[in-house]
Amino acid sequence: MSLLHRLGPGLALALFLPSLSLMAEEISAAEIQRKIEGGRAYTLVLLKAGPNRSRAKDEADALQLAHLRYLFGLRAAGKLVINGPLTSDTALRGICIFDANIEEARRLAEGDPAVKAGHLVVEAHPWFGLPGDTLPAADPQALHDRRMDYIEFVAPDLEAAKKFYGEVFGWKFTDYGPDYTSFADGRLAGGFRKGEKAAATNPLVVVFARNLEAAEARVKAAGGKITTATHTFPGGRRFHFSDPNGLELAVWTDRTTDGKKID
Repeated sequence: MSLLHRLGPGLALALFLPSLSLMAEEISAAEIQRKIEGGRAYTLVLLKAGPNRSRAKDEADALQLAHLRYLFGLRAAGKLVINGPLTSDTALRGICIFDANIEEARRLAEGDPAVKAGHLVVEAHPWFGLPGDTLPAADPQALHDRRMDYIEFVAPDLEAAKKFYGEVFGWKFTDYGPDYTSFADGRLAGGFRKGEKAAATNPLVVVFARNLEAAEARVKAAGGKITTATHTFPGGRRFHFSDPNGLELAVWTDRTTDGKKID
């Protein structure tokens, strides 16, 4: 049974609605399955009101500061992915998502001074999520400042480009007249502008693939040519290819041929 079926359609869609709402076309079940397969296990910790919440203001303020210092320390250590308090007056006071198994996450949460003092109690649950998901910034543009946001290529045959990259990487295209088409891969956007000659390596775009050999097979099947054979570098492996328009790209992975992560 696929991960999509094990999660259930409701949860699967809920996981991806923020990113899918940005896509003009309806996402296919196959693409949802591919995105879900990139997810992994985390631990959700619920911080609830404990039995010992009555204390003087000075003591309460000191405990709150110690609590926050502890949580920010876990964030700095890479163990706490996201956390925050509930702003409503309920028994549930806060949530935390840990990049740890449930035993380690519970141990870390119970090390919180507020938990030790009985101000909060811990409830831990296994949780499934997508690596890289973030909360929107107060200024949405701040997330994109000085980051690669769009890539544009020149290609003499736009239909060939659309067919090739649609088959190899599943990119979705939107045409803007006969001389321009934009694409989206679910994370990065770009476009192809019709021109007389494609610039082969300016810029060189590198695409990530979980399975490098499968990606190479798709490139060849779609009519691409391998220009640089698969080779290793610190932290990964990659190959270069040219598409039917002569554009050169690279594909890399951080996995060995048997799926183990490269250190």
